[in-house]
Amino acid sequence: MSSSDEYAPGLRFRTADLSLGNLLIFIGGLGDGLDTVPYIAPLSPVLVEHGWSLVQIETRSSYSAWGTGSLARDVEDITIALKYFIDLRKKAGSPYAKVALLGHSTGCQDIVHYLTLDNEFTKVVDRPKINGAIIQASASDREAFLSMEGNTHEFWQDSVAAVSKLLDEDYNGNKDKLVPSDYFSHFFDTPISNYRWHALFAVRGDDDYFSSDLTANDFAKTFGQIAPKGRTDKLLVVYSGNDEFVPKTVDKHDLVGRFQAATNPTIWSPLSGVVEGATHNVNENSAPGAQKELITRIRDFVIAL
Repeated sequence: MSSSDEYAPGLRFRTADLSLGNLLIFIGGLGDGLDTVPYIAPLSPVLVEHGWSLVQIETRSSYSAWGTGSLARDVEDITIALKYFIDLRKKAGSPYAKVALLGHSTGCQDIVHYLTLDNEFTKVVDRPKINGAIIQASASDREAFLSMEGNTHEFWQDSVAAVSKLLDEDYNGNKDKLVPSDYFSHFFDTPISNYRWHALFAVRGDDDYFSSDLTANDFAKTFGQIAPKGRTDKLLVVYSGNDEFVPKTVDKHDLVGRFQAATNPTIWSPLSGVVEGATHNVNENSAPGAQKELITRIRDFVIAL
Protein backbone atom coordinates (compact mmCIF):
# COMPACT_ATOMS: atom_id res chain seq x y z
CA MET A 1 0.00 0.00 0.00
CA SER A 2 1.44 3.33 -1.00
CA SER A 3 1.13 6.42 1.15
CA SER A 4 1.73 10.10 0.62
CA ASP A 5 1.40 13.45 2.30
CA GLU A 6 -1.22 15.90 1.07
CA TYR A 7 -1.34 19.54 2.06
CA ALA A 8 -4.10 22.10 2.37
CA PRO A 9 -4.11 25.58 3.96
CA GLY A 10 -3.73 25.22 7.73
CA LEU A 11 -3.81 21.42 7.76
CA ARG A 12 -1.52 18.52 6.92
CA PHE A 13 -2.88 15.15 5.88
CA ARG A 14 -1.42 11.69 5.61
CA THR A 15 -3.42 9.52 3.31
CA ALA A 16 -3.45 5.97 2.03
CA ASP A 17 -4.55 5.03 -1.50
CA LEU A 18 -7.25 7.51 -2.58
CA SER A 19 -8.32 5.15 -5.36
CA LEU A 20 -10.19 3.10 -2.73
CA GLY A 21 -13.94 3.64 -2.76
CA ASN A 22 -14.53 4.46 0.92
CA LEU A 23 -12.92 6.87 3.38
CA LEU A 24 -12.35 6.67 7.16
CA ILE A 25 -10.79 9.76 8.80
CA PHE A 26 -9.09 9.31 12.17
CA ILE A 27 -9.03 12.09 14.81
CA GLY A 28 -6.72 11.63 17.80
CA GLY A 29 -6.96 12.94 21.33
CA LEU A 30 -5.06 15.46 23.45
CA GLY A 31 -1.37 15.31 22.53
CA ASP A 32 -1.89 13.00 19.57
CA GLY A 33 -0.59 13.49 16.04
CA LEU A 34 0.37 11.27 13.14
CA ASP A 35 1.05 7.65 14.16
CA THR A 36 0.81 8.24 17.93
CA VAL A 37 -2.12 5.83 18.47
CA PRO A 38 -0.82 2.24 18.11
CA TYR A 39 -3.87 0.46 16.69
CA ILE A 40 -4.06 2.71 13.61
CA ALA A 41 -1.12 1.06 11.81
CA PRO A 42 -2.54 -2.50 12.01
CA LEU A 43 -6.08 -1.23 11.31
CA SER A 44 -5.21 0.35 7.97
CA PRO A 45 -4.33 -2.82 5.96
CA VAL A 46 -7.41 -4.59 7.34
CA LEU A 47 -9.61 -1.78 6.03
CA VAL A 48 -7.82 -1.67 2.68
CA GLU A 49 -8.85 -5.29 2.10
CA HIS A 50 -12.45 -4.09 2.23
CA GLY A 51 -12.04 -1.00 0.06
CA TRP A 52 -11.54 1.55 2.83
CA SER A 53 -8.79 4.18 2.91
CA LEU A 54 -7.72 5.23 6.42
CA VAL A 55 -6.61 8.86 6.71
CA GLN A 56 -4.98 10.54 9.71
CA ILE A 57 -5.22 14.30 9.98
CA GLU A 58 -3.23 16.88 11.88
CA THR A 59 -5.42 19.71 13.12
CA ARG A 60 -4.55 22.97 14.80
CA SER A 61 -4.92 21.10 18.12
CA SER A 62 -2.51 18.26 17.33
CA TYR A 63 0.43 17.42 19.60
CA SER A 64 0.89 20.21 22.19
CA ALA A 65 -1.46 22.73 20.57
CA TRP A 66 -4.58 21.36 22.24
CA GLY A 67 -4.15 23.60 25.29
CA THR A 68 -5.26 26.70 23.40
CA GLY A 69 -7.81 24.98 21.18
CA SER A 70 -11.47 24.04 21.38
CA LEU A 71 -13.90 21.44 20.09
CA ALA A 72 -15.41 24.09 17.81
CA ARG A 73 -12.01 24.72 16.20
CA ASP A 74 -11.43 20.99 15.83
CA VAL A 75 -14.77 20.60 14.07
CA GLU A 76 -13.83 23.39 11.69
CA ASP A 77 -10.66 21.47 10.82
CA ILE A 78 -12.48 18.14 10.48
CA THR A 79 -14.97 19.80 8.16
CA ILE A 80 -12.15 21.19 6.01
CA ALA A 81 -10.49 17.76 5.89
CA LEU A 82 -13.70 15.99 4.89
CA LYS A 83 -14.44 18.48 2.14
CA TYR A 84 -10.84 18.33 0.93
CA PHE A 85 -10.79 14.55 0.51
CA ILE A 86 -14.34 14.37 -0.85
CA ASP A 87 -13.44 16.96 -3.48
CA LEU A 88 -10.12 15.22 -4.21
CA ARG A 89 -11.91 11.93 -4.81
CA LYS A 90 -14.48 13.57 -7.10
CA LYS A 91 -11.67 15.09 -9.17
CA ALA A 92 -10.14 11.61 -9.42
CA GLY A 93 -13.25 10.36 -11.18
CA SER A 94 -16.05 9.45 -8.77
CA PRO A 95 -17.31 10.27 -5.27
CA TYR A 96 -16.67 8.06 -2.25
CA ALA A 97 -19.34 5.41 -1.74
CA LYS A 98 -19.09 5.73 2.06
CA VAL A 99 -17.38 8.19 4.41
CA ALA A 100 -16.91 7.73 8.17
CA LEU A 101 -15.09 9.30 11.13
CA LEU A 102 -13.10 7.54 13.87
CA GLY A 103 -12.27 9.46 17.04
CA HIS A 104 -9.94 8.45 19.87
CA SER A 105 -10.13 10.06 23.34
CA THR A 106 -10.89 13.79 22.84
CA GLY A 107 -11.44 12.87 19.20
CA CYS A 108 -14.66 11.35 20.59
CA GLN A 109 -15.82 14.73 21.85
CA ASP A 110 -14.89 16.16 18.46
CA ILE A 111 -17.08 13.62 16.68
CA VAL A 112 -20.11 14.04 18.95
CA HIS A 113 -19.65 17.80 18.57
CA TYR A 114 -19.55 17.35 14.79
CA LEU A 115 -22.67 15.19 14.74
CA THR A 116 -24.99 17.04 17.08
CA LEU A 117 -27.66 19.31 15.77
CA ASP A 118 -27.09 23.03 15.92
CA ASN A 119 -27.41 23.88 19.60
CA GLU A 120 -25.31 25.42 22.35
CA PHE A 121 -22.58 22.81 21.76
CA THR A 122 -22.04 23.47 18.06
CA LYS A 123 -21.02 26.43 15.92
CA VAL A 124 -19.99 24.97 12.55
CA VAL A 125 -23.10 24.64 10.39
CA ASP A 126 -22.11 23.28 6.96
CA ARG A 127 -20.71 19.93 8.09
CA PRO A 128 -20.94 17.22 5.40
CA LYS A 129 -23.15 14.27 6.22
CA ILE A 130 -21.23 11.03 6.86
CA ASN A 131 -22.31 7.41 6.79
CA GLY A 132 -20.82 6.29 10.08
CA ALA A 133 -19.06 7.53 13.20
CA ILE A 134 -16.90 5.66 15.72
CA ILE A 135 -15.89 6.88 19.15
CA GLN A 136 -13.16 4.93 20.97
CA ALA A 137 -12.00 5.62 24.55
CA SER A 138 -14.52 8.33 25.39
CA ALA A 139 -12.99 9.15 28.77
CA SER A 140 -13.93 12.13 30.91
CA ASP A 141 -11.09 14.66 31.18
CA ARG A 142 -12.57 15.96 34.42
CA GLU A 143 -12.66 12.53 36.04
CA ALA A 144 -9.21 11.70 34.68
CA PHE A 145 -7.83 14.93 36.14
CA LEU A 146 -9.29 14.19 39.56
CA SER A 147 -7.83 10.68 39.54
CA MET A 148 -4.26 11.84 38.79
CA GLU A 149 -1.76 11.55 41.61
CA GLY A 150 -1.21 14.90 43.30
CA ASN A 151 -4.53 16.41 42.22
CA THR A 152 -6.88 16.99 45.11
CA HIS A 153 -10.56 17.82 44.93
CA GLU A 154 -9.76 21.14 46.59
CA PHE A 155 -7.14 22.03 43.95
CA TRP A 156 -9.56 21.14 41.14
CA GLN A 157 -12.37 23.13 42.72
CA ASP A 158 -10.19 26.19 43.41
CA SER A 159 -8.64 26.24 39.91
CA VAL A 160 -12.00 25.96 38.16
CA ALA A 161 -13.49 28.64 40.41
CA ALA A 162 -10.60 31.03 39.70
CA VAL A 163 -10.83 30.51 35.94
CA SER A 164 -14.63 30.80 36.00
CA LYS A 165 -14.35 34.13 37.82
CA LEU A 166 -12.00 35.49 35.15
CA LEU A 167 -14.29 34.35 32.35
CA ASP A 168 -17.32 35.85 34.08
CA GLU A 169 -15.54 39.18 34.54
CA ASP A 170 -14.31 39.54 30.95
CA TYR A 171 -14.88 36.50 28.77
CA ASN A 172 -13.40 37.83 25.53
CA GLY A 173 -10.51 39.49 27.33
CA ASN A 174 -9.55 36.47 29.41
CA LYS A 175 -10.53 33.34 27.47
CA ASP A 176 -7.25 33.13 25.51
CA LYS A 177 -4.97 34.07 28.41
CA LEU A 178 -3.02 31.17 29.92
CA VAL A 179 -3.70 29.68 33.33
CA PRO A 180 -0.76 29.83 35.81
CA SER A 181 1.86 27.17 35.18
CA ASP A 182 1.44 25.72 38.67
CA TYR A 183 -2.04 24.58 37.58
CA PHE A 184 -0.60 22.12 35.07
CA SER A 185 3.20 21.82 35.17
CA HIS A 186 3.23 18.63 37.29
CA PHE A 187 1.12 16.63 34.84
CA PHE A 188 0.82 18.52 31.50
CA ASP A 189 3.63 19.82 29.31
CA THR A 190 1.63 22.35 27.31
CA PRO A 191 0.27 25.81 28.12
CA ILE A 192 -3.50 25.88 28.63
CA SER A 193 -5.86 28.80 28.11
CA ASN A 194 -8.49 29.85 30.62
CA TYR A 195 -11.18 28.77 28.16
CA ARG A 196 -9.76 25.27 27.62
CA TRP A 197 -9.17 24.74 31.33
CA HIS A 198 -12.80 25.51 32.03
CA ALA A 199 -13.99 23.49 29.03
CA LEU A 200 -12.06 20.40 30.11
CA PHE A 201 -12.45 20.45 33.87
CA ALA A 202 -15.62 22.34 34.84
CA VAL A 203 -18.76 20.32 35.46
CA ARG A 204 -20.66 20.56 32.16
CA GLY A 205 -17.82 22.51 30.60
CA ASP A 206 -17.74 22.55 26.80
CA ASP A 207 -15.64 19.33 26.68
CA ASP A 208 -17.54 17.53 29.46
CA TYR A 209 -19.53 15.02 27.36
CA PHE A 210 -18.75 11.66 28.96
CA SER A 211 -18.44 12.04 32.75
CA SER A 212 -20.16 9.28 34.72
CA ASP A 213 -21.90 11.79 37.02
CA LEU A 214 -23.72 13.53 34.18
CA THR A 215 -27.48 13.05 34.02
CA ALA A 216 -29.74 11.51 31.40
CA ASN A 217 -30.73 15.05 30.46
CA ASP A 218 -27.04 15.91 29.86
CA PHE A 219 -26.61 12.91 27.55
CA ALA A 220 -29.85 13.85 25.78
CA LYS A 221 -28.16 17.12 24.77
CA THR A 222 -25.24 15.26 23.17
CA PHE A 223 -25.97 11.64 22.20
CA GLY A 224 -29.67 12.45 22.00
CA GLN A 225 -29.04 15.17 19.44
CA ILE A 226 -27.55 12.73 16.90
CA ALA A 227 -30.61 12.56 14.68
CA PRO A 228 -31.58 9.70 12.30
CA LYS A 229 -31.76 12.12 9.36
CA GLY A 230 -28.88 14.24 10.64
CA ARG A 231 -25.14 13.97 9.97
CA THR A 232 -24.59 10.21 10.33
CA ASP A 233 -26.48 6.98 9.73
CA LYS A 234 -24.74 4.86 12.38
CA LEU A 235 -22.73 5.31 15.60
CA LEU A 236 -20.27 2.80 17.08
CA VAL A 237 -19.17 3.37 20.70
CA VAL A 238 -16.16 1.28 21.78
CA TYR A 239 -15.07 1.74 25.40
CA SER A 240 -11.72 0.51 26.76
CA GLY A 241 -12.17 -1.95 29.60
CA ASN A 242 -8.81 -1.12 31.22
CA ASP A 243 -8.74 2.57 30.37
CA GLU A 244 -6.14 4.05 32.71
CA PHE A 245 -7.81 7.47 32.49
CA VAL A 246 -11.16 6.22 33.79
CA PRO A 247 -11.53 5.91 37.58
CA LYS A 248 -11.90 2.31 38.74
CA THR A 249 -15.14 3.29 40.46
CA VAL A 250 -16.83 3.90 37.09
CA ASP A 251 -19.01 1.02 35.86
CA LYS A 252 -18.04 1.11 32.18
CA HIS A 253 -20.80 -1.22 31.02
CA ASP A 254 -23.42 0.86 32.81
CA LEU A 255 -22.01 4.09 31.39
CA VAL A 256 -22.08 2.78 27.81
CA GLY A 257 -25.65 1.65 28.50
CA ARG A 258 -26.54 5.19 29.51
CA PHE A 259 -24.99 6.53 26.29
CA GLN A 260 -27.11 4.01 24.38
CA ALA A 261 -30.27 4.95 26.25
CA ALA A 262 -29.82 8.56 25.15
CA THR A 263 -29.14 7.67 21.51
CA ASN A 264 -31.74 6.98 18.83
CA PRO A 265 -31.83 3.16 18.51
CA THR A 266 -31.74 3.28 14.69
CA ILE A 267 -28.31 4.96 14.88
CA TRP A 268 -26.72 2.88 17.68
CA SER A 269 -24.58 0.00 16.38
CA PRO A 270 -25.02 -3.40 18.08
CA LEU A 271 -21.22 -3.75 17.81
CA SER A 272 -20.89 -1.07 20.51
CA GLY A 273 -19.66 -2.00 23.97
CA VAL A 274 -16.65 -2.48 26.22
CA VAL A 275 -13.48 -4.09 24.86
CA GLU A 276 -12.31 -5.99 27.90
CA GLY A 277 -8.63 -5.59 28.75
CA ALA A 278 -8.10 -2.67 26.37
CA THR A 279 -6.06 0.29 27.60
CA HIS A 280 -6.92 3.86 26.64
CA ASN A 281 -5.20 3.75 23.25
CA VAL A 282 -5.17 -0.06 23.09
CA ASN A 283 -1.37 -0.29 23.27
CA GLU A 284 0.95 -3.18 24.18
CA ASN A 285 -0.23 -3.05 27.81
CA SER A 286 -3.69 -4.21 26.74
CA ALA A 287 -4.77 -7.77 27.39
CA PRO A 288 -3.98 -10.29 24.63
CA GLY A 289 -6.54 -10.05 21.86
CA ALA A 290 -7.94 -6.65 22.88
CA GLN A 291 -6.46 -4.75 19.94
CA LYS A 292 -7.62 -7.44 17.51
CA GLU A 293 -11.13 -7.24 18.94
CA LEU A 294 -11.20 -3.45 18.52
CA ILE A 295 -9.97 -3.70 14.92
CA THR A 296 -12.55 -6.40 14.18
CA ARG A 297 -15.39 -4.27 15.56
CA ILE A 298 -14.29 -1.26 13.50
CA ARG A 299 -13.91 -3.42 10.37
CA ASP A 300 -17.31 -5.04 10.79
CA PHE A 301 -18.94 -1.68 11.44
CA VAL A 302 -17.60 0.10 8.35
CA ILE A 303 -18.20 -2.74 5.90
CA ALA A 304 -21.84 -2.91 7.06
CA LEU A 305 -22.48 0.80 6.40
